[in-house]
Amino acid sequence: MLILFGVGELAATYMELLDYLEIEFAFFTDNDKSKWGNCYCGRQIVPPAALKNMDCYILISCTYVEEITEQLKSLGIQERLIGLEELCAFRRLPSPAGLNGSANTDRFHQTENIFFDIYTSTKWAGTEIWAANLAKEFVQRGKNVCIIAKADMDRSADDLEEIIYRAAKSGVISEIIKKIEERLPCVFISNFGRAGFFASILAKKKYPGQVKIVAVIHGDEKSCFERHMQHQNYIDAVFCVSQMIRDKIVQSYTFRGPVYFKIQSLKTDTAWTRKYENREVIRIGYAARLVKWPKRADLLPQLIKYLEKMNIKYRLQIAGSGECERSIRAFINECGLQNRIELLGQLPKEKMNDFWKQQDIVISLSEYEGSSLALLEAMSYGCVPVVTRVSGVEEVIENDKNGYICEIGNIKGIAEKIWSLGIDYDKWSKFSRRSRRIIEECCNYDQYVRYWLDHVLMWE
Repeated sequence: MLILFGVGELAATYMELLDYLEIEFAFFTDNDKSKWGNCYCGRQIVPPAALKNMDCYILISCTYVEEITEQLKSLGIQERLIGLEELCAFRRLPSPAGLNGSANTDRFHQTENIFFDIYTSTKWAGTEIWAANLAKEFVQRGKNVCIIAKADMDRSADDLEEIIYRAAKSGVISEIIKKIEERLPCVFISNFGRAGFFASILAKKKYPGQVKIVAVIHGDEKSCFERHMQHQNYIDAVFCVSQMIRDKIVQSYTFRGPVYFKIQSLKTDTAWTRKYENREVIRIGYAARLVKWPKRADLLPQLIKYLEKMNIKYRLQIAGSGECERSIRAFINECGLQNRIELLGQLPKEKMNDFWKQQDIVISLSEYEGSSLALLEAMSYGCVPVVTRVSGVEEVIENDKNGYICEIGNIKGIAEKIWSLGIDYDKWSKFSRRSRRIIEECCNYDQYVRYWLDHVLMWE
């Protein structure tokens, strides 16, 4: 009897894996007491303590691997814990030992087949846009690229449809494996560590030496690491979107392969000229999902209150949508701030450049990030950053030189920095020019693409 430990966002992915392997499981268990006795996807959720009296194997179906392993040890049932390798053994699939040893390295140096996995969201957010931009560059350099997305993913406005493969919701792992089989040998770039990642692992086991897996770590939260690194024996290379993330990966894991980092890059509009003229009203731009975690959009009303108390002459435009949108709108209406604050909804990515051209300051309240493409885009148009101390910001922002980095949760401090820029035009204009110059110098997109082709995608 098999039990899945964890009823969260990864549980459905593990169910897809078991479905592909034709392995049944009996129950879920979870540490959340409110879930006990309920059902998820037709399976009952039992307390972890109940496992002591069951003759069962346990598969962790979440990212809290270390914590749950210790918990099972305290219950005296750690020997019942199994992983992906044991599951594959049931189906007589090859083990990771020797998978890479049989690789024909010349073939991998020459392979033109590259997969980008974005099979998670239905929207074009930061990670998806990053993958799309890099995919386009690879296509222009003659690579055979396939972007794996959900069937109901929004259609792209960048002529990407011919390289997007929209996988069905049912039997997705089997479907992705079949797609990989059509383009062997290949490099599979996993961005989320979910169904596509499992499909690439199974294809790698089925075709030793013909599938290279590159795990891209887009966030600095532990769960972002664990989705990939708990299966690190199958990964050939790791790419981190910030130096902070790379440092954490190197310190926390004994990964046998290379761990790469190259500062996030973008194509800048060097032809556009910002008009530097003293304004009475400072223009503030916020562009992110309006969610509590991790963006902390719920703190926007608190920031606005501080701005009002400081008598700052400002205009705030908010581009995004999400769970906090209704409460933010209600706050704006209740305070009569409709003339100062605009809720624009989620703008299509092709309109974001014009959005940033109209701003003087870019703000972020996030508790964690990877490397914010929105921040880099804003700075490339001369917006001065006032942001929280998260992954990626210290690579492009020097405090009191071209912007400000505030501690997470210090909303008053963010407001004070906005005030200091609003009353000192010379300082703002100096920071603005420096920000734009830093992005132009550090975020060279051609160098970024070449780094991927010459290092990350090569078989080591």
